[in-house]
Formats: sequence, structure tokens, C-alpha cells
Amino acid sequence: MSPRAQPRGKAANWGNSFLPGAYNGCYVNVGQMHPERALRDLKNPLLQRGELREQADLLAQLNKVHLKRQVKDQNLEASIQAMEMAFRMQFAAPEVFDIVGGHARLAKACDQGIAALLKDLKQRGMLDETLVIWGGEFGRAPTSEGQKGRDHDHYGYTVWMAGGGVKAGYSHGATCNFGLTAVEDRVHVHDLHATILHLMGLNHEKLTYRYSGRDYRLTDVHGDVVKEVIA
Repeated sequence: MSPRAQPRGKAANWGNSFLPGAYNGCYVNVGQMHPERALRDLKNPLLQRGELREQADLLAQLNKVHLKRQVKDQNLEASIQAMEMAFRMQFAAPEVFDIVGGHARLAKACDQGIAALLKDLKQRGMLDETLVIWGGEFGRAPTSEGQKGRDHDHYGYTVWMAGGGVKAGYSHGATCNFGLTAVEDRVHVHDLHATILHLMGLNHEKLTYRYSGRDYRLTDVHGDVVKEVIA
């Protein structure tokens, strides 16, 4: 979701990369739009829901017949799954995207929403088994880059986690006095991902996927679990 016509990086932000096509994301422009126009061509004015269901089922059957004749066609498999997803989105997307509003208003409500989520999870006894992760794209440099404002800073920024087996009220690592660079107990993004997977019961060194002749994993060939943050 982005308020820009095309986010920087474009399809690389939501592409499926080495994962199956079913995991390919869908770009949604949330800038000054109506929920009904969140995605193009959601509604068919000529067909009712039952007729659309029959149409989607027929397409799926024909594609599956064709798929059986192929040894392995990842693109066709992805197309079959995408058509089914598209059918469901026709009726779910307008309601799902009825949240966009102004960014300033959403930012003001952010803390309240976070607190409510954590409180509700804890109240229902679900926080121990639910890992909540909060982070940004980058940190911000403590200095101004002239008229361009404060630049992105990937040398020191904060991500917090709650529930799901992490220590409550624990702070790991620290930046320099200027808030520019992590200098104490530094955690690389691969370490963070390895730790998240560990908390979810997955060994990042064994979670691999075969693609283009070699095994890939979500942390590539790096990453250590940060045991200090685990309860």
C-alpha cells in the first residue's frame, strides 16, 4: 500500500522473488482514492456473484486440465491461484481498504491503536503466542541534508517486539550519543530475521527453497539468533 503513483523500487517491493507465484503481492495506491477503486476492474456490471463464481470455477478447471499436461509450470500454477484470489477480492477488497484516510490522522491514532492491540491480546490470553513486530523502513540521521531534510540512516534504528516469547521491558543494544550508529550489541537485519523465525519455531538454517539451481533461505547465508531478547 502506497500513496505514490509508483513506489521507488516498483515491483521489487511486492514481487514473489524465489517463492511460488501465489506469494506475489498486489500493489494498491491508497492516495486520495475511494475504497471501491482500491484495485482496478473489481466489479463486473454484467454478471452477478453466482455467475462470477461459475466463471471462475470453469477457468480453474480448464487451467488444471492444461496443467496436468505440463511437467511443471510455475506461471500457470500462479495464474490459477491468482484467478481464485481475484474472485474473492472482488467482494472483500472494498471493505478491506476502507481505512486509508489522511496520513496525519492515522499517525496520531498510531500509538492508541498499538496500545489497544497489545492490551486486547493480553486480555484474551493470546499475547504469549502472538509475536507483534513494529519497525520502519529506516532510521533517520540526526543531521539535516540541507533542503532535503534528514536522510535515511540504516546504521542505527529501532525495531520492537512484544509477546511471542520475547522478554518484556527489555532493551537490547544502543546507538552512539548522536543516535546515528549502533555501537552496543549490534543486531544485523539477518540476525533480526533469524530471531523472528526462531520465535516462530523455525530454524532459519534449515528453512530453504530451491531456486535457479541453488538453495535460498530467508537470511541467505547469515544471521544468528539474538538469545538475549528471548524470555
